[in-house]
Amino acid sequence: MFETHDEKLIIKNVNKLRPIRMNRWFWWRKWEYPRKPLHKRKPLLERIQNGDFDFSHYFWQAQYSLLQLNIIYKESKNYETFIENSSVEKSRYNRLMKDYYKDEDEKLEYLYKSFEEVFIPKMEETKEIINNFSGTLEELYHFFYENHRYIIKPIWKSTIK
Repeated sequence: MFETHDEKLIIKNVNKLRPIRMNRWFWWRKWEYPRKPLHKRKPLLERIQNGDFDFSHYFWQAQYSLLQLNIIYKESKNYETFIENSSVEKSRYNRLMKDYYKDEDEKLEYLYKSFEEVFIPKMEETKEIINNFSGTLEELYHFFYENHRYIIKPIWKSTIK
């Protein structure tokens, strides 16, 4: 009934996540990312390698909810029982998708700001380069490093003679 990605792909990505205990405030979340994001003062390359800017895990949780909805649909005898049995899973899916969109927007904005802090181009030029770049984040970092880094001459060398 609901279109999803391949079930094996969803299960593979969900298995990478760490299960969390039931939380009354975020009851729709079942898993979280296994690594905590690094502090903003850490070097940008380390944050990229840690996965701070990776694809949001909420998407895979939402896909898993769709799988559960499909199972409920197959087990339901009629549409009325499906509606009764699937209401929680539907609202879980909706909340996870809201979390996914919010998380992706925040990560993208954080990525723009991080690149702007480390390299020369201003925000508009940085956004244009990032949006038109085809490659991984690490390759993007090396592209910026080779073409747009600040070249700072140490002052202390010129004062010592």
